[in-house]
Amino acid sequence: MEPREEFREKIGAQIEKLDAEIDLLKAKARKAKEEARLEAVGQIDQVDQKREELGEKVEEFKNSGQDAWQELKGGVNEAVRELKNSLDQVRSRF
Repeated sequence: MEPREEFREKIGAQIEKLDAEIDLLKAKARKAKEEARLEAVGQIDQVDQKREELGEKVEEFKNSGQDAWQELKGGVNEAVRELKNSLDQVRSRF
């Protein structure tokens, strides 16, 4: 398998895992008491924004040419890190 395809599969698996974590946090937020729920909703909105940014980076990566993907790889990895950090912050409050 080519390195580009390996990277795409790796990122795809990470995104699936992160999406599942986001869904779990949203479910916990719905069950939380009102004040905690309002705080969680705001934080989850930030997580959703990071997820959208990651999706944009992944689309850019998918549409990139063979030569440009290496340059975009760093941006995708950074977007994954930012999303994980946002999730960790929300998770620490539950």
